[in-house]
Amino acid sequence: MAFGLAGGEVRSPLVGGNFGQRSAATGRLSRGQGRRVPYIFGAYRPPIQSTDTIRILEGRYPQWFARGREPNVEIYSAELPYWQFTDHFSLATQRGAICSAGPCASYRDLREPCTGCDLYWMSTMADPDGTSDRSVSKVVKYGFSIIDYGVYHFVEQVDKEGHVRFSTRTGKPYMAWKKCTAPECGGCVHKAQTKVGHPVHWPVPWSYFAEIRNLAAAIGARCALCDSQLRSVAWVCVRCGRAVVDMAGTTHPPDTIARLTETPHECRCGTKALLNEIIRCDECSRRRAEPRRRTLFDADLRVTRIPKGADKFVLGIEVSAFRSIPDEFQRLARPLDLKRTFAPNSLEEQERLLVDPSTAPPRSYG
Repeated sequence: MAFGLAGGEVRSPLVGGNFGQRSAATGRLSRGQGRRVPYIFGAYRPPIQSTDTIRILEGRYPQWFARGREPNVEIYSAELPYWQFTDHFSLATQRGAICSAGPCASYRDLREPCTGCDLYWMSTMADPDGTSDRSVSKVVKYGFSIIDYGVYHFVEQVDKEGHVRFSTRTGKPYMAWKKCTAPECGGCVHKAQTKVGHPVHWPVPWSYFAEIRNLAAAIGARCALCDSQLRSVAWVCVRCGRAVVDMAGTTHPPDTIARLTETPHECRCGTKALLNEIIRCDECSRRRAEPRRRTLFDADLRVTRIPKGADKFVLGIEVSAFRSIPDEFQRLARPLDLKRTFAPNSLEEQERLLVDPSTAPPRSYG
């Protein structure tokens, strides 16, 4: 059975599926170009216990990924609304660097050169049971472009020790927009240049990303036009429209449906792609309108970090309001160049950031 476009039904966009499909279908990082400034500088961090109001912007970031088991590994591209990358952190130096191993980062013998991966695989081979901490970790992270609606001051940039950073070329301090932390913060006291609203990058670990995905799924359960509950009618091939899952008659359990819709499906017509969803909205059907799912990018969000144990936090995130971005913030609504922000460190930079000077340089394993 093939589903067409009828009153009250509409196919989701053909490119890349929805947020949940795209995020579930990709699991390896892509490789970018060299960068100049560590991404931690200027990165957004939700406040602890108080809340910020932000807007996540929908980017369009093509990346390369890998899937399958060796030797049958497939390299493929996907366009995501965020930037996915792998972060290394050294216990010895207490510093981090972005992985340069490319889309095959999780395949030890297929990856591109990366000092962080050399150290990671060396510790893995020395401790195959994982009973001790890795000397260098390897963690997938996700970078978003956001608008922070808070107050920012233009102040001197400082390093993690609190020292002002100076340009070696001009001798002048680096300046940056920094979030106002309190009525009596340094920017307020010194009457620094101030503005409301700032575009900023937000790198998050998997635990935060999972909360964002859960919120996106809850938001997408309702119609953007009338706020009515939506019903999933079918999941179909993007090319021929053949129904792979007919929700009215399927006997598949939810986990099987999730697996079918979150991974590329190879149709009998020869197309291999994420499936498109056919949705129905009863209210839109009566109005002869085409329904549209709400998305994560249609809403202002309230975010906070909630303490959970020593030096650990969970992300609190909820909808503040569904609205268009206000006119006074439209100038900030362009997604950032996250490919540059989260580009890999060079091998020389990784050596400096990750390798303990008291140890010998690591031996490459691919």
